Amino acid sequence: NPSILLSAALVNMGGSEARPPPNQEALQEERVSTRRLPFSTDGAPPPDVVRVSGVEVEPVLSSSSLTPPSAPLLSRLVNWQAFIQKHLRPAARFPVLRSPHSWYETWDAKIGLDALLHNLDKGLPELSASPAANGFVYTLDRVYVEAQRQSGERRANLRILCFTKLRWLDILFLQVRETPDGEGAVRCTCSVRYFSTGLFPLATPGAPLLNSLLFLAPFAHNGLPSSKTLPDIRGAMQCTVEVTGSSGLLI
Repeated sequence: NPSILLSAALVNMGGSEARPPPNQEALQEERVSTRRLPFSTDGAPPPDVVRVSGVEVEPVLSSSSLTPPSAPLLSRLVNWQAFIQKHLRPAARFPVLRSPHSWYETWDAKIGLDALLHNLDKGLPELSASPAANGFVYTLDRVYVEAQRQSGERRANLRILCFTKLRWLDILFLQVRETPDGEGAVRCTCSVRYFSTGLFPLATPGAPLLNSLLFLAPFAHNGLPSSKTLPDIRGAMQCTVEVTGSSGLLI
């Protein structure tokens, strides 16, 4: 029989009986089940499990999600007015009037000057981007380093801008003096002057002018430097820092 001979030949050649065409829905479900979705790039973390066509898919880290988070962006209005107000400092010009919204501390940091500057330069942006900042933005605005040739002592003057969540501008002046620790190491003694610069936040149009006109208006910082901003900055230094003195009167 020719049909029997043809079937036998197909078996000898490694063939098999004809199968029905594959189910397209099953193939699509199989492809979807092995698909791995990256994290979203809109800044919001995706859920732990993503559902696609009724199939649970585990998300994986993409290259964009490995980048560190960025700090909250300051608006152009805030940046422009901060440039003016950090030089004017209307609420900090007169000694007696600035005391209610000023703060003074002394620190003893077990770290060298170079390491301290490096840690602040790296740590302040990371602090601003972390949830612990709660919307505050810290910027290392100015660094001036000098060395005494006779004594070999090194000093630095730093200015740190502290933008609150509502964009009031506070300024921290940090005077650092590096001294030998007696055991071949060095440590830094820091004098901290912290004060608010104005009654109105920088999100208010014309804030530097308004703050200059109302420099006599009394206001207080409500314990912000001792409870929030200065502890945050000490944490950004990434070293052991001991507060050796503090005062609310800044003459």
